[in-house]
Amino acid sequence: MIDLAQDLEARGADYISLSDGGGYEEAGHLVGSAERAEHIPDTGADFKKALKIPVIVASQHDPVKADADIGAGKYDISALGRQLFIDPEYANKLAEGRPGEIKRCTRCDICLQRCLAGTSPGCPHNPWLGREYASDEFRIGPRQKHEPLLPPGMTRAPMPALERPWWKKEIPLLEKNWRKFRGPGPR
Repeated sequence: MIDLAQDLEARGADYISLSDGGGYEEAGHLVGSAERAEHIPDTGADFKKALKIPVIVASQHDPVKADADIGAGKYDISALGRQLFIDPEYANKLAEGRPGEIKRCTRCDICLQRCLAGTSPGCPHNPWLGREYASDEFRIGPRQKHEPLLPPGMTRAPMPALERPWWKKEIPLLEKNWRKFRGPGPR
């Protein structure tokens, strides 16, 4: 997989995001346990050695260990998924020097089971998950005219991938090989 990441980097990828997740056919990886995630920092280190672009890894719920791994150069960014379900203030607590107040994901996977079942996520350790609209703390009311629809960083941030439009050379190939879909019936 490192060779694929190097090929993507050569084609202009801005980062590589590693996860132990798979598709529905690999449900054991989709709903990962702490044991399945133990190897991810070392795998990230292997990719980091071979690439110049940032490496992002998932399933690192311990902020102290994640910080140590980033400091050791194993990866650049620790992605937050389920961890933000249980504690949406995770990043703020770290930035304010309050790592002891962080609620850690226990990997009970109820949130994922609910999402896979097509319902809204829920967490037994965060009773507000999915009910934020009902909390006065989070109620902000309708958008005001002076509030932008897109965050300022989204409209001003550079988009390096757009400067390297790898997809343009594929358009003639698609047009040359395009065949109109002919639904069911005689061919």
